Amino acid sequence: MEIKETIKNKDKFLCYCSKITFEKFKIAILSNNNSNLENICENLNLASKCAACLPNIEDMFFQIKGYEDKISNVSSSNDKYNYREKLKNFIDYLSGNKLVSQNGHLPMLASQDIKTWLVVSNDIPSFMTKEAVTYKINLLIFKNNGKKIKQLSQFIKPNNSLRICLNDFVPVTEDILTYYVKVTRTPTSIGFKGSTRPHFYYETKNSMASLHTQDGSARNNIFNIKFNKSNDRYFIFMINPNNKIAFVEASSQNYIIENKLHIPAKGSHLIEVRNKESFNDFIFKSTSNTPIKCYFIIADKGFKNLSVDHI
Repeated sequence: MEIKETIKNKDKFLCYCSKITFEKFKIAILSNNNSNLENICENLNLASKCAACLPNIEDMFFQIKGYEDKISNVSSSNDKYNYREKLKNFIDYLSGNKLVSQNGHLPMLASQDIKTWLVVSNDIPSFMTKEAVTYKINLLIFKNNGKKIKQLSQFIKPNNSLRICLNDFVPVTEDILTYYVKVTRTPTSIGFKGSTRPHFYYETKNSMASLHTQDGSARNNIFNIKFNKSNDRYFIFMINPNNKIAFVEASSQNYIIENKLHIPAKGSHLIEVRNKESFNDFIFKSTSNTPIKCYFIIADKGFKNLSVDHI
């Protein structure tokens, strides 16, 4: 299939956060003789926020340049933004020249009515002729107080996938419990890692809400949304992936939330946003001494329907 036809069949944007189209990315790739993917992504502001576009960047790069093309001038000296390290790991992942372990955060919810699943695959694009390699998935499950309760390891061969119900490793309760699950992918040898980004999804009685794992966190988080007039419940899920306590100060315009939190190292916390008056605008802000990862969750009163997104 030609590149033009492939682009035509895709969504309009390669990166929704920065509103960069597939066509604009293609032009940038073709006009860069040195194939400096890092510079191209930086100039276009790609993968600077959620990094969900990285699998599509990979797909387009291989289609346009081919997998034998070299990627040069990779720099990680400026660590002002977390995405630089993500991008460096991603370039290593493309070239297959280094053994790079890639980490991801997974916000786990568990109760008798909510299950959290992990899904990851080692699929190879159809246009690839290079042999893929087996890699290992390692999971560390931490309680909300940061205590490690489970470690799991699994090898995933090329063209195989893995699906795990994480509830199988924690107690079943009526209350909703939070856990932080650290997901690490480690190649077993040098070569192409045909891995899609690990996804997790919350299974409830009437819904399945899916999201990819991420390795980014921030000291300052801000989130703006317009609430509807339904009886839905709104939550902020916070993860502290670091090895020290996170002291978090949060504020919310027009809504009541817990404003001062201490989240243990490797711990997590779920706070519910409650209406103060009949306002539709919701602005959430938080600052902390160490980077944390936040997610936004909407659920109906009985948690039979649920959705999730990252902040």
